[in-house]
Amino acid sequence: MLSDEHAGELDAQLRLVKTWIRKAGEALCTFFIADTGAFLRNSSTVKNDTELHPTSTARSIVALCDYLRFISEEEARPSAQFNAARTYLSITTKKFLSSLMTPKGKKARTSRTNDQNLFTDGYLLLAIASSLAARDGLNLQMDSDGLKTVARAIARENVSQIRRQKGGAFEDGGAVHDFITLAAVRGVDAIYGIDGQEVKWRDDFQVRVREDLLKQLAYHAAGISSRFDPAELAFTTGVLNRFQLQDSQQLSDSAIKAIITTQANDGAWPTARLVEYEGKRPMLHVASYEVALVLVQLLSRQFARRQFGSCDLILVSLAKAFGLVRAYFEQGDSYSGWTNDHARRTGVIESWATAMVLTFLVQYHDVLQTLQQGRVLAKYEVAYPERSDTFWPWPDLTASLRGSRRGSLLISESMSDPTADGCLTTALNQFVIEPIQRNWIRRPQTSGSAILLYGDPGTRKTSLAKQVAATLEWPFLTLSPPDFLKRGGLEGFEVSAAEIFDDLFRLRRAVVLLDECEDFFKKREEKQNLESRTIGAFITAGMLPRLQSLHQKYWVITILATNSALETLDDAVVRPGRFDFLQPLLQPELEAQVRYIKRVLKENTAACATAEKVLRNYSLRVAKGSRHGIISFAVLDQFADRLRETRLTGIKAAARTLEQLLARRPSLIEKLEWD
Repeated sequence: MLSDEHAGELDAQLRLVKTWIRKAGEALCTFFIADTGAFLRNSSTVKNDTELHPTSTARSIVALCDYLRFISEEEARPSAQFNAARTYLSITTKKFLSSLMTPKGKKARTSRTNDQNLFTDGYLLLAIASSLAARDGLNLQMDSDGLKTVARAIARENVSQIRRQKGGAFEDGGAVHDFITLAAVRGVDAIYGIDGQEVKWRDDFQVRVREDLLKQLAYHAAGISSRFDPAELAFTTGVLNRFQLQDSQQLSDSAIKAIITTQANDGAWPTARLVEYEGKRPMLHVASYEVALVLVQLLSRQFARRQFGSCDLILVSLAKAFGLVRAYFEQGDSYSGWTNDHARRTGVIESWATAMVLTFLVQYHDVLQTLQQGRVLAKYEVAYPERSDTFWPWPDLTASLRGSRRGSLLISESMSDPTADGCLTTALNQFVIEPIQRNWIRRPQTSGSAILLYGDPGTRKTSLAKQVAATLEWPFLTLSPPDFLKRGGLEGFEVSAAEIFDDLFRLRRAVVLLDECEDFFKKREEKQNLESRTIGAFITAGMLPRLQSLHQKYWVITILATNSALETLDDAVVRPGRFDFLQPLLQPELEAQVRYIKRVLKENTAACATAEKVLRNYSLRVAKGSRHGIISFAVLDQFADRLRETRLTGIKAAARTLEQLLARRPSLIEKLEWD
């Protein structure tokens, strides 16, 4: 990952990319036609043209969803630019996408120069999936069930055609080109993914893709430039990574090196082999932006798999491609945007090329953001989540499709809930987890992103924080006093705290635990002059505004876990604005003990029954005033282990085991009863 000395360069690149995303978003909107809800193909098209232009419009919908998602993440309040783009998307979903559900739905997949084909269908499916995911977040009005039905039917058609010809072609039985295959497969996967399903591709398809990649690598190694096509190799590599083949990563790394070696200093790639289009249709040139987009997708996949073999190479290449994007921007009287960098025609700006560039810029921003987050997390103690959707093959689409891919909620049995009725788990679901999972961009809500947990040691405050992170599948970062005291103890606290919070402000979708940091938040005396203030008072004063600023960003869940009583903390810590919830954690109540031990010993019915009887008897003795120790979750774990090891089923022997774990010597009478 990126070293600290390059952090400033990364920040500057991110700022520049954000500027160009906004410029590209504004440019794409100049092609919108309100009457049909479609996008003009290019600036030479007649303005009152009523043709739907499905490929250009579908690619524009996908890009517009990405653009609105980007603005939603960057802006605290909707801007005029955001509202205009959302209005255009809303009209497009009402008119253009809805036309797919009419009796003439198939006609909406074609145009004067574009027969029905896998490439257009692939982007139509992506457009539908992206719109469905953004529906709630952007208040889009659409017939979701109807669109899903149509999309599933198109996806099934496309799967059959891809299987027949082992890839994608513009016409059934035509020449296969993985430029088409990649778009078609991504669209199909996006629709199947909404239902949590995975397409099973046949082995012969996978073999064909692998063989084509090896051919291209052989041409490159032999120096046969007339047959080597870096663009085609890029698309084939993208398709190969859809499959989980044993040598995919090794082949991909070799392919990426070959692709990047042919990139010019201005960021462009050589003119690729024409994509064959049978009949009267024009032959298609592949733009350099298409190759850059595939590289972004491959980099996103490497980040997701934590395989960084080609990351540095790809980043350098993408920076060059970004330079090409900036150089080829055109500003016209009515339209602005980009055209294919390999097109011979001049003075024409294309909506599909502009949409492609916008998608590239947003995804480029996503990987830079991921890179920045990885650099921050590498500096601290972090536990990374186990993904529930390990089969999902397109990490670059995860951000766009979050709204349609719901995560799992907290389950009462999966957490050490000390309450008798499990109400703490219910509250976490309702006020923390569910609002995030319902949110289009998976952002913590204003009233559930900061929690203070307090209670005795052993009440599993850390476990609760970890459970929140695991459920959301977010990184879990732990900060303890040594992190704040690493630069010269208390005297260097301010420097360390400034650096740490500067890092935290860069994070998105993470859970941050401040563990055993209560000494930084101790109560200050109300009347204290400057000379008498302690270092601790200055530390508290410095920490509080930083915590509040972090809270107001609403990108991380901050949890302060303390063993101290609430009244020992400074009044400013517990006032509104610092923490949304002040949650005490006590030792488990009887019903919580029974629920927990049953889950731990669920495989042993006899041991469960014995443990429950012992715990209930123990509780009765406590109720009578006997001086018995407190049963914690840690004691329950040890108790369950002993019952497993010794296979105890006798009540007396099990009770004696519990007493021993509680480190209490029995009375003479109890000793007599046990023996």
